[in-house]
Amino acid sequence: MKIVVLIISIFITLCVFSQNGITGNWEGIMKSMQGGELIFVLKIQKNKENPVLFYCPSLGIREIKVEKVKIKPDTISFSIPEMKGRFSGKLTNDSTIEGFFSQSIINNPITLYRKEKVKEILRPQEPVPPFPYVESKVKFENKEAGIKLSGTLTLPKESYKAPCVILISGSGQQNRDEELLGHKPFLVLSDYLTRHGIAVLRYDDRGAGESEGNPFLATSRDFAGDLKSAIKFLRNHKGINSSDIGLIGHSEGGIIAGMVAAEDTTISFVIALAGPSLPGDIILQEQTKLILANQGVEESLIAKNMKVSKKIHKILKKDLSDKVLSEKITKEYKRLVKKLSPEELTQLGLQESTLNISVQQLITPWFKFFVKYNPALDYSKIKCPFLGLNGSEDIQVPAVLNEKGYKEIFVGIGKTDYELKTFKGLNHLFQTCNTCEIMEYGLIEETFNEEVMLYIKDWILKNRKKR
Repeated sequence: MKIVVLIISIFITLCVFSQNGITGNWEGIMKSMQGGELIFVLKIQKNKENPVLFYCPSLGIREIKVEKVKIKPDTISFSIPEMKGRFSGKLTNDSTIEGFFSQSIINNPITLYRKEKVKEILRPQEPVPPFPYVESKVKFENKEAGIKLSGTLTLPKESYKAPCVILISGSGQQNRDEELLGHKPFLVLSDYLTRHGIAVLRYDDRGAGESEGNPFLATSRDFAGDLKSAIKFLRNHKGINSSDIGLIGHSEGGIIAGMVAAEDTTISFVIALAGPSLPGDIILQEQTKLILANQGVEESLIAKNMKVSKKIHKILKKDLSDKVLSEKITKEYKRLVKKLSPEELTQLGLQESTLNISVQQLITPWFKFFVKYNPALDYSKIKCPFLGLNGSEDIQVPAVLNEKGYKEIFVGIGKTDYELKTFKGLNHLFQTCNTCEIMEYGLIEETFNEEVMLYIKDWILKNRKKR
């Protein structure tokens, strides 16, 4: 009797598997090295030309290219060239695939579950042509750096009378749309402003998109040189009101805008979108604390990490060779690694195998400059109207501290033509957020909160009377 029951059981299982097989929609979560979670979607289709669709909503990646796809009734595998890795999974029951992402010697486990509806990457705010304004690709040269930069200029009707803004992106190499995690904030913002009568220039960062240059040898000061070239280009453009050019910088872009406006008194206005007002080392430390706390890391572990971070920042501020810096920073990291368990290291995103890479990132020209730089030195010299905007849930540039920093700078110099505003419920990208973690950015459909864009537009047009 038991044998008969066993045979029937096996037969039922086989029938269930054969009903759907491995074909279908699958979704799963993989833990990242930093302790966050990444959502991956796998669509296995009965399509010989395109049997697999693979993407990551968390990162806003709409399609990850796969090769060497092998599909059997209960297994699937494929290589992922962009990640230099491979995925392999096995159907353990009709609703579950147990699999691994393999990269070098690292195997990251992931369980995928069958779902009728999986997370899709939707960007409802992304504008679609035709546009009610003139859009043109442009090029301009930073002669001092010997590089050409590329961008897009959007002009409303009667653009020669309109104010014009230049958009400056945050840290990291981004294209003219400030594209990250599947969002294009600058495309959305430029479209909104130009539809409301404001000309906009947005451009690719050095080494990104169609722009030339090596970003890895550059600092924020060098990027300020690129911005100066953009301003010069606009002032020589026939369709631009050269007497009314303003700057809008996001995150590090706010700092860069401040650097240029401090020297160029003809700039009409500056808008900093979560642009740091505090020294780089302070911002980085506060950012790290908030990110780790959001991930549920214990306060005692955060405190240990912060103690080492402060020591490393102190070392980076010294005028030492890269070799000496590397040795001293490595020593501090190794001391920390010895004190922590493997679980604690994972929570902090520290791995001995990637320690050297982490150290090399810290001694780049950009990072060394950022740690030492105090934005107050330039913000205190700005003569034009200033608007500083923040999101209350920003864990990269904390709003309360940032506003306080701006107030201290401007009250200290007696500046009155400035305005500060924090929008409730918004993150660093000015999206309405839920968890407000960095890993959530790509999952949010909203690219740029419309209330913020309306505020920016109204402020620019209102302040024309004062300029």
